[in-house]
Amino acid sequence: MSSYSPAFIAGIVIAMAGAGYAGWNMSLETTPKQVSAIQRISGETIRMPICGSGKRVTCVVDGDTIWYRGEKIRLEGFNAPETQGLCARESELARRATLRLRAVLSSEPFSVTRNGKDRYGRTLATIRNSQGDVGNVLIAEGLAHEWRGRKENWCGL
Repeated sequence: MSSYSPAFIAGIVIAMAGAGYAGWNMSLETTPKQVSAIQRISGETIRMPICGSGKRVTCVVDGDTIWYRGEKIRLEGFNAPETQGLCARESELARRATLRLRAVLSSEPFSVTRNGKDRYGRTLATIRNSQGDVGNVLIAEGLAHEWRGRKENWCGL
């Protein structure tokens, strides 16, 4: 038979419950990745202009790169044509991809899920809106390729 009083046992149970709650509560703390997603899902739609030559804060660079609140973000999972393309076709597709990404991001709230940095120091991220990954919109419209580990030819050799 235990020699502990009921009050002592109740105190231990309460302390354990409090510690468990504190641990559970700590595990739900928002990481920077979650904060970004929560801020954007809250219903805020941001106007995303095309970046100019001045200071870049929130704008679209090209079909797979944006600045968002002063952070340069390279969207993951797809690759859009380069604005300084190897041929006229690539440059035109790049212009269209840039405008389309701008339209998609400016049309409704989106979430940003950060996944580290690339070799150029840009944040790697996936951006989603009510339709899912915004990269899939550009891929479906022929304005981007699914990323397969290397850039693909846009000049139609």
